[in-house]
Amino acid sequence: MFSVDMRNIGRIIPHMATVEHIILLLETYAAAIGRSDRRVSTVVFNRGGRIDSLRAGADLTTRQAERAMQWFSANWPAGVDWPEGVPRPAPEAPDCRPPTAEARPSGTPSSALRAPSPARGEGVCGEAAE
Repeated sequence: MFSVDMRNIGRIIPHMATVEHIILLLETYAAAIGRSDRRVSTVVFNRGGRIDSLRAGADLTTRQAERAMQWFSANWPAGVDWPEGVPRPAPEAPDCRPPTAEARPSGTPSSALRAPSPARGEGVCGEAAE
């Protein structure tokens, strides 16, 4: 079976995000907005300790890495330079729409509605438009 260590994938596929890229983005973003790395990790991965796991050598799935990169690109602070050498995906607008009763399938209880989550590839909105 063929196995690839995601921490070194950038040497194999230069335009793909690596764990080191995501750690750098998370640290840069946290410093720029004045939040802890663990708080940003909670927002991006829905788990504050994920950043510690990554620093300790854990990997991400391709989907997790792509979602994290997209989240950072869409939510990058204005006036802060994107780190050099880190590929940036074209930012997509965060999904700020709250779930609605009309959007749920018939018979689904309203308690099943949930807020958008970056861990599921959905945007997080700081100030939702009216």
